[in-house]
Amino acid sequence: MHRYILLLTVLYVDQIPPESLVVPADDILAWEQRYGRVPDNAAILMFTNWQERVGSVEAFRHTDSSGVIHFPGFGKDSIDFLLTERSLAGVGVDTLSLDHGPSTDFATHFTLLSTNRWGLENLANLNQIPPSGATLFVGAPKVASGSGGPSRIMAVW
Repeated sequence: MHRYILLLTVLYVDQIPPESLVVPADDILAWEQRYGRVPDNAAILMFTNWQERVGSVEAFRHTDSSGVIHFPGFGKDSIDFLLTERSLAGVGVDTLSLDHGPSTDFATHFTLLSTNRWGLENLANLNQIPPSGATLFVGAPKVASGSGGPSRIMAVW
């Protein structure tokens, strides 16, 4: 069963404040090991190197013999930590979903998006962004009452 969890957010895509779409982008583990706490209003990006699988639907979906897809995503515990211990604008991953592949409850989506933060999926070239000092530009579509849509994302440093 598919759930359209993005529709449960209070904030529609056309209501995202422009200032939350241009934010620092950093690898949280590398940043905090070297520099301490990530900056306020940062984007937390998960680089899994999933882009290596882009040329094959089978490899990208990574479906097992039972039909369950498998890929990394943010765990609910990680999102809970980021929401309670850090100040973030949103998160992004280079996989199909913010939640890990076999998720059936989509807890990461429900938890994160219900706080009026954004989530980016299928990001490319995260391996080119340095662990600190980058700024992320999120080109979110301004579709009235939309739950999301294709976006152009750019990082500069």
